[in-house]
Amino acid sequence: MTLLRYSLRSIAGVKVRFALTTLAVIIGVALTTGVLIATDGLRASLNDLSGQIYEKYDFTVRAASDVGDRNEGVPLVPVSLSEELMAIDGVEAVTGLAQEFNVVAIDGDGNALDPGVGRQIGYGWPENEALSTIYVYDDGISRRPVGPDEFAIDHFTGRENNFVIGQRYKVATPGGTDEYELVGYLYFLDPETRIALQTVSWDMPTTRQLLHDGGGYDLIHGKLSPGASFDDVAAAINARVGPDIEVISQQDNIDESNAEFAGNIDRIQNLLLAFAVIVLIISGFITYNTFTLVMGQRIRELGLLRVLGAERRQVAQVVAVEALIVGIVATIAGFGLGILVALGIAGALNNAGAHLPAIDVIIGGWTVAAAVVIGIGVTMVTAIWPAMRARRVTPMVALADEAEIDPFNRRRALVIGSAAGGVGLILLLIGLLADLSTSQLLLPLGLGALLMLLGVNIATPGIARSMSLFLGWPAGRLFTINGRLARLNAARNPRRTATTASALMIGLAMVSLVTVLGTSFKQTLTSQLEDSVEADWLICVNECNTDLSTFSTAVGAFSQEATQRMSEMPELESVMAFRFRPNGARAPDGEQRRLTATDLDSFSLHVDPGVVAGTLDRAGPGDVLVHNDLAEELDIAVGDKLLLEFPGEQMSAFEVVALHSEDSVVGPLVVDFGDWDQFMGGTQDNLTTAITAPGIGKDQARSSLESELSDYPQVNVKDRAEYREGRATEIDTFLVIINVFLVLALLIAVVGIANTMALSIFERTREVGLLRAIGTAKRQIWGAIFLESIIVAVFGGLVGIATGVVAGAIAAAALPSSVISTVSVPWPTLVIYLVVAAVAGMLAAFFPARRANRLNVLEAIAHQ
Repeated sequence: MTLLRYSLRSIAGVKVRFALTTLAVIIGVALTTGVLIATDGLRASLNDLSGQIYEKYDFTVRAASDVGDRNEGVPLVPVSLSEELMAIDGVEAVTGLAQEFNVVAIDGDGNALDPGVGRQIGYGWPENEALSTIYVYDDGISRRPVGPDEFAIDHFTGRENNFVIGQRYKVATPGGTDEYELVGYLYFLDPETRIALQTVSWDMPTTRQLLHDGGGYDLIHGKLSPGASFDDVAAAINARVGPDIEVISQQDNIDESNAEFAGNIDRIQNLLLAFAVIVLIISGFITYNTFTLVMGQRIRELGLLRVLGAERRQVAQVVAVEALIVGIVATIAGFGLGILVALGIAGALNNAGAHLPAIDVIIGGWTVAAAVVIGIGVTMVTAIWPAMRARRVTPMVALADEAEIDPFNRRRALVIGSAAGGVGLILLLIGLLADLSTSQLLLPLGLGALLMLLGVNIATPGIARSMSLFLGWPAGRLFTINGRLARLNAARNPRRTATTASALMIGLAMVSLVTVLGTSFKQTLTSQLEDSVEADWLICVNECNTDLSTFSTAVGAFSQEATQRMSEMPELESVMAFRFRPNGARAPDGEQRRLTATDLDSFSLHVDPGVVAGTLDRAGPGDVLVHNDLAEELDIAVGDKLLLEFPGEQMSAFEVVALHSEDSVVGPLVVDFGDWDQFMGGTQDNLTTAITAPGIGKDQARSSLESELSDYPQVNVKDRAEYREGRATEIDTFLVIINVFLVLALLIAVVGIANTMALSIFERTREVGLLRAIGTAKRQIWGAIFLESIIVAVFGGLVGIATGVVAGAIAAAALPSSVISTVSVPWPTLVIYLVVAAVAGMLAAFFPARRANRLNVLEAIAHQ
């Protein structure tokens, strides 16, 4: 109990500094627990949604397939199968489902609706009401659509976009754009449940005609008779339909849906947790720095404890108890703040257009454990080293003037730091020079960057003095006394300067690394597009994304009728269509690859594939163009046969007619439209390119294109420069999102600078008093502290940026050329980062400078 009281009194003595330390840990705990609470709640809500979706269906009959997206490209089941199923004992009712994505409603002003981060879908109203999951919205005037001229729209989309029941609106479908009368609003499951789908619905015969060209159902849901066994019914169905059709249970449906939801949630969770880890690393450094400096300032106090009979163990316990108190406070406060963070994450996702169901606040055991491990564990671990050094202090050493618990050894810092950084650099070079796959590269690159960062952090005290003198030289010349004081104060204690700058250094290293990688990827994509795109015009949806490389949820698509119209325009010399499907085909190595379809023998007039072997002359159905990197992985060459598996368990052997190097547009596998129509289905194009006819001006061609495509307002007409800019914009958006999170890490780093500067001012209380006593003005004290903080911040910024640039450049060079082929360092952006660091240092010095100027001169001089 005496130990606890002593620890509490010690914390009270430097309460502001410990409060800042606790704040840094609180933020780390809050971010981590907030992410876990939000994703656990989202997972539970979506799992509950899965249960509601399938609670009416005891079984589902569909085409067997384990390639690609179950909702796209899978073969249809015949309509006649419904009657066959009803003839099986144990089947009480069935209903077919017909749906298609990229079905776009057009508002009264002629504008295509923006799906946000969701998707747009056309959906057939189930013919069996008892098995329906969509219902007429109860507003007194809505009704279900009947006949080929009527449609309904979900009430969220309809009301938000001013769709008026009784009026006529255009809808773009795979068959083209036509006008229909809106007869009602619909809702899914219940009126308050919103999902990330803008839904348009017709009656089932109209839907099958519009979306499937009169073909069958995507699948058939069924309900068992009372007392019937699923296993018996499934066996009977399998005996009747054969191996191309599969029967799955209600639980299988729910599990598949939950797994799909879980994959998306895990991606969000991993991204957010990555930033939380960065924050925790910075918080750990701040905690370590605080305890190190506080222990150094209390060395005489610790010596007196030893004189009074305290054992080494008890001295270490003093530090441990103080760390435990900070950790407990941070855990409790961080956990409470984490709930608010979780609500904020849910709100941010919905504001971005995710339209998620209501998310419950779910606090699981792992979340509580994570909060305790982070809040208490990180604080205790980072305090161990200062505690161990404090316990080694002998009474005689501690009571001596200018005693230190661990005197700084410049040589040791440089040797250990260089060794750790060197190992990290070697790992980065292994990633650069070794022949590793992309997945295998992640370990040496990630571990190498971490060790390099750690090594630099250890070594920085060894260069802090010389760097401070160098960086402080302009201040000394411009501000005379203030600048000289700042320069000398920053240089005289290299360890303190380095530890003050360490948190900012880590934050800027992370930002710089990500920026170099992102800019290099952007430059690579831009260069590839400049080299490969030969067409004058590119017609696509949104930003023409073809590979889901960023945050896009789907590849946009539009009716082939639009492409047909363009091909008949006299202003265009030639028109070429492209279709894409992520994970469209499985290669012999078991991996699913992006599949592209086009006119294989002539598309190079519009997009240069960079053929490195073979030829596309006379290529057609049965042939495949393979990216040279994939060919190397699969050990295939021109003339070999490549066995590909498509949705619906369809397999076919293709002749490799050429190898190519272009992957910014067409991707790793390119087949002819004839094979796409046979194996993939789907009647919408994802990208159309066009070449202007001779003698036609650019403005005339654009005007004619936009006029001809007026029925497809979801489609954008872009020239080559606009297309490149649009693709690059996605990368910029991704970098902005990342840097928004990293800015939070930098803010915490500023807290660390303020904390360490405050401790430094406390340590120099007597010195400040003496300066005031000999006539130094308050504004000069302000200026000296501000300039010192700027010098320290710029020092940390320079080291962090340099480390991030080196690690990022090596990592970028190590990645496959298909991902990054050009290493690009955005020097203007990095200069801005350095300026931001200097401003952050100045802001961090405000409260320490304010405290210094509030000191009583006589009390400060008498301070020990």
